[in-house]
Amino acid sequence: MRRTVALIALGLATVSPQVSGAQSAPEHNAPAANTARQIASTPLTAEEFEAYAKGKTLTYSDHGIAYGAEQYLPDNRVRWAFDEDTCMEGYWYQSGPSICFEYDDGEGPQCWQFFNEGGKLRAVFEGESGTELYEAYRSDEPLACVPEGLGV
Repeated sequence: MRRTVALIALGLATVSPQVSGAQSAPEHNAPAANTARQIASTPLTAEEFEAYAKGKTLTYSDHGIAYGAEQYLPDNRVRWAFDEDTCMEGYWYQSGPSICFEYDDGEGPQCWQFFNEGGKLRAVFEGESGTELYEAYRSDEPLACVPEGLGV
């Protein structure tokens, strides 16, 4: 929820792939009620999520609008960026069926359920907004942003 509010406040319309070599994934939109595409119903476990994401940088979209990018580092560490300028450091862990993220901003956990749908991730926020994000780009390269507090 806080990330959603921050995104709206910043008025971000796009987040281009942060790095060279980003692989474009077909843009996902919210699935229609009677779609032929298989919708995953079981959230990924921590082991499945780590196997999918570790060592990658994934860019997410919300109904075709760029939302942000996250780099998945060793030892469940992450680096999140809403834009190309500033990153937040944090870590992830499993809590029940959800994967929760805590960042250095101290705002507490943000929990999501992740689903692998056709080789792409769909993430559903565990909160009032119920925001759904879709993997838009995948890269093996790091984010090209500066961690918070290190800017000039």
